[in-house]
This record gives sequence, structure tokens and C-alpha cells, in this order.
Amino acid sequence: MRRSIASISVLTMVLLVGAPVRAGEKCFLFVFAAQAEPVKPASSHSFVTLIRAKGDGQDMRAWDLQEYTISWLPETGNIQALGRPAPGRNYDLASTLRWADRYGARITMWGPYEVDPELLVYIQRQIEQLESGQVAYRMLDSLTRPFALNCIHAVSDMVPGELLNHGRAYGEAASLILIGHLRRWIKNPDQTHDWLLPEVRLNGRPMQRGTFPK
Repeated sequence: MRRSIASISVLTMVLLVGAPVRAGEKCFLFVFAAQAEPVKPASSHSFVTLIRAKGDGQDMRAWDLQEYTISWLPETGNIQALGRPAPGRNYDLASTLRWADRYGARITMWGPYEVDPELLVYIQRQIEQLESGQVAYRMLDSLTRPFALNCIHAVSDMVPGELLNHGRAYGEAASLILIGHLRRWIKNPDQTHDWLLPEVRLNGRPMQRGTFPK
């Protein structure tokens, strides 16, 4: 079976939104933080990647993989802590890692965890919304949500229920809060699926592994 991993276009996502995940399909979630030293909001970032694996057979490394990333940053990549709403861009995983390298930011990764396939529908819808041109970026977004969002709320607001309040947390602290917010979709927080690391080109990349919050 041909294997591929690619970010899905908006048109393709529109066709897929709401489609149930069938037998032979599984979903896995990475949660990331980027954080430079000294720790500052302008060089910190929280983002997630969901991998949809489709195929058959025991070896999932032979399955087809699709990548869905929410990594909401200003279009320019320059975060202004007190800035006004600015055009935003949803970066893919590779572009986000290049952004982190530019700032000398350390990457912390949690997962990948197997998640309920319902989360796939939510992330597809949120990516479509973020890439529609109707949402701006703003770090301090309490008065502009949902029309201008920071990176944390761009992830948390994809799921139904009470809106997340992360206080003054950013970087690793904010990503830990995100994990708690998404906890009900994570099937087994004690198990990570590290076979995915080389599949998404993370194998061998220097990064810190985060532990699931208790």
C-alpha cells in the first residue's frame, strides 16, 4: 500500500468533515510546546498535530498517514505581546519547527497518544475556520475571541464545552493546560506510540519529552 503524509488542503477537509472513522483507521495526537530561554511570550508557542492512520494489517507503519496541525501564529511569525489583531497563519508541523529554530526555542512533546476519532472531526473544522481568512491572531485575546485568537485558544476552542482560560500561562505551562482540556479524548495517557516519530520526521530531532499531567 502506498504510504503518504501530507497536510490536507482546505477543500479536501471540507469534504471529509463529519465523516466517521472506519475500522482500520486510528487517530493519534501530539501536543507540543516551543519555549526559548529566557522564557518570554514572544518566543513561546503551543501547537498540536493529529495523525490519521488508515490501513490494514498489524504493522501500522505500512498504513497511510495524514497530518492535521493547528499551529496558530501571526502571518509574519513575529509575536507582539501587546499587539493589535493581525493576520494569522496556520503553520504546518515542519514550518512550526523551523519557526522554533529561528528563535532558538526548545521543543517539548507530549504523546503521541491514541485519541477518540471524534477529535479528528473537531480539528478538521477548526483548521477550515482558521484558514478561512475570518480569524486573526492576537496574543491577548480575551476581548477578541473568537474573531482573533492566540495559539492556545486556537487549539482549545475546537472542542465543545466550556472555554479554556489559561491565565498567564504560555509555552510548556500552557501546553500542559491544553492536555488537561483535551484529556477526555485521550484513550490511554500512559501509552505513547513512538513508531510515529520517524513517520512525521521527528526521529532524532532534539526535544524534551513531557509527562502526562496527573
